[in-house]
Amino acid sequence: MSSSLSNSSIQNIPAKELLAEIPAFEDFLHDIGFKRNEGAIFGLLVLSAGPMSSEEIEQTLNLSQSAVSQGLKKLSLYGAIETRESRSQESSKRMKYHQAKEDSLSIVATLFRKREQETIEKFKKMAQRVQGQLESDRHQENEIVQTRMKSIISTCELAESVIHFVMGVASQADNPLYQELTHQLPKLLEKNLKRLNEFTSENKDNLHKISQFISEGIAPGLKERIPEQISDKFPEKWKESLFKITGAPHGNK
Repeated sequence: MSSSLSNSSIQNIPAKELLAEIPAFEDFLHDIGFKRNEGAIFGLLVLSAGPMSSEEIEQTLNLSQSAVSQGLKKLSLYGAIETRESRSQESSKRMKYHQAKEDSLSIVATLFRKREQETIEKFKKMAQRVQGQLESDRHQENEIVQTRMKSIISTCELAESVIHFVMGVASQADNPLYQELTHQLPKLLEKNLKRLNEFTSENKDNLHKISQFISEGIAPGLKERIPEQISDKFPEKWKESLFKITGAPHGNK
C-alpha cells in the first residue's frame, strides 16, 4: 500500500483482514466471466467503508491506471458500482469516487439482462432451427435428436423464466419493503417448492396444478408475513413475476 495516500483515504481502505478476502472476489467474478482485476476492484469497493477514487484503488491494489479505468468501466456497465463526483478534501479539485452498490440482486439482474439472457436465447433458437429441420423427417435417428432439442428448448425456457423472475424482483428496488421481501422470498420459495414432490403424474392436469401452485402460492405468503404494510397493488406485481417463472398466463385459475 502506498504511503502517498491521505489520512481520509486510508480510513476508507479495508483492514488487512478484509483485504485478505479479495482473492475470493477475484475467483468468483472470474468464474462468471469477468477478469480477475475486475473482481479485485469490485471486492475492494464492497469491503471499503466509503467511496474510493481511481488513484486510491490503483495504489491499494497495485494496479495500473489503465487496468483500473477499464475495470471500473466494466463494473459500471453491469451495474455493480456507482460513481459520483465531488471535491477532494485535500484539494479543491473535483474528483470521481466509486463505490459498490448495496443491492446485489440488481447486479445479478443486470448481468442476466446484458449477457445470460442473450446467450440462452441464441442457444434456444439454434435448437428450434434444428427441430424445425427434422420435423419433416420421421427416421428414428432424427426422433432421438428431436427429443434432445426439445429438452434443450425446455431448459432454455426455464432459465429464461428464472431470469425474468429475478429481473422482476430487482425492479421493485424502490419499494420501501424491498429488503424485507427479498429476505422472505427465498424461505417461501423453498417451503413451497418442496411440495412439488406431491405431483408425480405427468398429465396436463397436474402440470397445470404445479404452475398454479407456484404462481398463486407464494405471493399470498408474502402478504401474510407483512400484512399491515404491503399495498394492494404490490402482491399483483409479485404475482406477475411469479407467473413468469412457470410460463402460466397471469390470472389463470
